[in-house]
Amino acid sequence: MEWAPNIPDAEESSKAAGKPYLVYFLTAEMAKYAGLGSQALEEYKKTNKIGPLTPFDNKNFVDTLAAYGYLVVKVIASPQTAEVARKYKVAATPALIACSPNGEVLAQLQGERCTQTNMLTMVKGLGELYDQWKKATEAREAAKKAQNEKGNEAGKPAEAVAGAGKPPQNADDGP
Repeated sequence: MEWAPNIPDAEESSKAAGKPYLVYFLTAEMAKYAGLGSQALEEYKKTNKIGPLTPFDNKNFVDTLAAYGYLVVKVIASPQTAEVARKYKVAATPALIACSPNGEVLAQLQGERCTQTNMLTMVKGLGELYDQWKKATEAREAAKKAQNEKGNEAGKPAEAVAGAGKPPQNADDGP
């Protein structure tokens, strides 16, 4: 499992690819083991018979992520990352946050809801959710542009508004 180095890099790559990205918040203890092929996990498995500790240790989950091409940033919950956690409204770990390329939260799972099954469902539905977000964003931008144009028209002097200030064309047009 290869992690994106940081959130700004994930955003930049996400914009270039036109895809959302994921942010995974977890404890420092779990961070040692998260990610298929992590050395700490491999060492632990030599003396302990365990299943995957996080979904990122599960080949099926990692392969699904790779198939969709989503970048994932691993953030260790700590006082140093508290501001990042506040930005994404993280209240519990683990937490998986799906973000648009501009960093807007599209979906999230936190605490007990952050299970492998729920995470797989979120990853598989993220493309459709992202398409809906893009359409809604485009509609908001078009509405804002129309409102600005309407506001600009209202601010023009009367003679600049189409038809205003013209004399009547014939006798029936006047007062």
